[in-house]
Amino acid sequence: RPSNLKRTVAFCDQSDLTLTPILTVDETVRFARSCTEELDPDVLEESLSANFRLAGLDHVRETVVGNADIRGVSGGQKRRVKLLEMAVGTDVTCMLLDEITNGKSNDLKHKHSTEWTKICHLTPNTILVVLSYRA
Repeated sequence: RPSNLKRTVAFCDQSDLTLTPILTVDETVRFARSCTEELDPDVLEESLSANFRLAGLDHVRETVVGNADIRGVSGGQKRRVKLLEMAVGTDVTCMLLDEITNGKSNDLKHKHSTEWTKICHLTPNTILVVLSYRA
């Protein structure tokens, strides 16, 4: 990939599907990160640890992601793994999240909104979330 070409926008749709159901959460995110950039191992570990903490996934790092046939992390955790998978990289400055809170309680929706606000305050990132209300 040319060094002057940046991937500034990450899109995460509402599905929980992942291309790597047999990998652990940690392996999945590391693989996605290795596809976008190379970092010093110390910087990489610090970055991944911060991302896992922000996503609330640090306690399931060694758990298999799973799918319909392979038991793994919960649906909400799987969605956050996918979010990290799509959004890794230091050049991503805009994240587009399509109905990312579907099936969540109002408390969890509020918690996620608060977390996204923190991310925007701590980083130069913009997060656009599409939320649909179905009556």
